[in-house]
Amino acid sequence: MQGNRLILILCLSIFSLESFAARDVKGSKDHPIVSRYPNTHIIAYEAKDFDEYVLPLSAPIKKGGSNPEFKKKKELEGKITRFGYAMKPTTSTLKIFRNFESAFKKSGFKIMFSCKKDACGQVSKWQAFFVKRQVWGKLESQRMMTAYKKINGQDVYLVLYTGAQGRRITIGLDVVEVKEMETDLVEVDEKNLQQKLESEGKVALYGIQFEVDKATLLDQSRNSIKVLADVLTKNSTIKVYIVGHTDDSGAPEHNISLSNKRAQAVVQELGKKYKIDTKRLTAFGAGPYAPVGNNANEEGRALNRRVEIIKRL
Repeated sequence: MQGNRLILILCLSIFSLESFAARDVKGSKDHPIVSRYPNTHIIAYEAKDFDEYVLPLSAPIKKGGSNPEFKKKKELEGKITRFGYAMKPTTSTLKIFRNFESAFKKSGFKIMFSCKKDACGQVSKWQAFFVKRQVWGKLESQRMMTAYKKINGQDVYLVLYTGAQGRRITIGLDVVEVKEMETDLVEVDEKNLQQKLESEGKVALYGIQFEVDKATLLDQSRNSIKVLADVLTKNSTIKVYIVGHTDDSGAPEHNISLSNKRAQAVVQELGKKYKIDTKRLTAFGAGPYAPVGNNANEEGRALNRRVEIIKRL
């Protein structure tokens, strides 16, 4: 989405963002659509290739419990990237909010909803809404808005909140890029899996998925692993390499380590849960070095993030 990055128009001295990079939480990075406010660092971060999201189009309803509910909302599905930024209280939340608002409008975003102070509702509701519960502000300081724009044919929504907590100001930013789930990536058919191993010597199991930047298997991976275990159980002489792959985001050394840990996690699951002899399984992390898609776009990166099963002698 080059050319659509929001450049904030700020009446501040220019600071080098590199001086704050070391304070960003591990694995986080700014979104290509929206730049950070100067002199801030990332305190909370979450990125999901596909998930559901409730877009707030009103203040939270004042009801019991901390979970926010909205009278007006829009339910979305797609790529969700969530940020929590913090900075010293050297300016006002109004100035931060106005700069983002100006940048959104100048970049062609339409403001769908906006509020300030007590009109935004309970502080605790917004704290529960944004990632890792790090983003909130005192009632008299809080401001929030939701914006929309179609970029390269894709619906993109931005949700921004800023509030002063006393010793710091926090900014919550959610970026939602609407898209349909790539359902054809999941390989779960036992017969097809075995045929590919016999005919091609390898098969990519896109159904084996992990938490973002971790080697923790997601629940939706269980079916694909069970199918693989069934094939290995019925064909007791087959030995395989289990190879983890990543996209090209992040440092190569980190991706190599991560892909190896993910491959090891699959081996452990097959051994512990399905009693497959782990001597038949060899884990290996290829990181970003064997791409099958273009890392310049999300579709290609999704293809590159995979676990490959390779038949060995």
